[in-house]
Amino acid sequence: MTTRPITYTLDARDTIIDIEGSWDAFARENQAPQLQIDTVLGRPIFEFFAGSETRSLYRQILDRARQTGNTVEIPFRCDAPDVMRRMQLSIVPVGGGRLRVRSTLLEQQPRIRVDFLDRRAQRSETTVLICSVCRRVAAPSNGWLEPDEAARRFGLFDTDRQPAISERICPSCEHIQAGCRYLVTLTNQAPEQPLPLVVFLHGGAQSSWLLRLHAPPRITEHNALNRDYALVSPVCPSGSSWHDVDLESILAEVMARYPIDPTRIYFTGISAGATAVWNWASTKPDRMAAVVPIAGMLSPNPNMGRFPVWIFHGRNDPVVPLPFISGLLSRLRQVNPRAQTMIYDDGGHDVWSRAYADDALWSWMFQQSAPPPAS
Repeated sequence: MTTRPITYTLDARDTIIDIEGSWDAFARENQAPQLQIDTVLGRPIFEFFAGSETRSLYRQILDRARQTGNTVEIPFRCDAPDVMRRMQLSIVPVGGGRLRVRSTLLEQQPRIRVDFLDRRAQRSETTVLICSVCRRVAAPSNGWLEPDEAARRFGLFDTDRQPAISERICPSCEHIQAGCRYLVTLTNQAPEQPLPLVVFLHGGAQSSWLLRLHAPPRITEHNALNRDYALVSPVCPSGSSWHDVDLESILAEVMARYPIDPTRIYFTGISAGATAVWNWASTKPDRMAAVVPIAGMLSPNPNMGRFPVWIFHGRNDPVVPLPFISGLLSRLRQVNPRAQTMIYDDGGHDVWSRAYADDALWSWMFQQSAPPPAS
């Protein structure tokens, strides 16, 4: 087994420009012999990250190292099917936008073989979520499990076809997202046309990296809508409110980094995130192709007749009682012919699960467009 550290250098555009150490041997041990030094030099590091969300997170980590000039240390796992490896990633700014990235093996132990970690395994149509950092696997009602325990729980030792893997960040590894402001999920990594953009604002009780991954990120990761689009999920840190989050700069950064259609930007949010969406729409009405607030506290504003809107709410919502927004709904129907409302008669506060599961919402949303921005 390779134990020597591996060091590589990234230029200001995150292209690999130099490699030192046992890269080739490590690639062979991890069933990736095609990723030899001569095939990866000159290529962007993000070509080798799995999952658009993980790429989005690490882009911001690299940017933070450059901006602060401080070394960033990240513990992580790089497991083989029959070996557990604990490693440390050190990201060191070296000037001119370049970064020296050093990967050091801290510990490795043999374990029972877990075939779903084998890159060559045949895959079924099912999917498991695996943490990009610690390699633990999400198990419904059982938290996050070690790969061998998850394989035993899911009956994967007795099947020839292994589930596909979708990368996430588990609650225990949330610390690596400190300072990261948003998460981007793409359904198409190489679109031929500019993508519609959905902006999703989480609720006040979902400030952690994992808990705010409600329906829009989950739907987008698996492309359940069978559409090409991008999703940005800004993060409101615990103890803060959406008033403290600079959505304008996040939107500008995402549009500069990804191919986005500026006439098809859609805003949706749940609970406190719905309130923030509504308030932001009132100040930026011409930026909105459509607005979908769900279970939020909404108040009349002078611009609410200028954009398509579909409001979802539960009649029995104990957090934002329906009478609190009934005046707004009445006024909205008078001033906005493009407004729609859905009141779930048996719904409480969490009506977003039902709303986001309704294809009619998404079909309506993606049909809307805003005027081209003024040049």
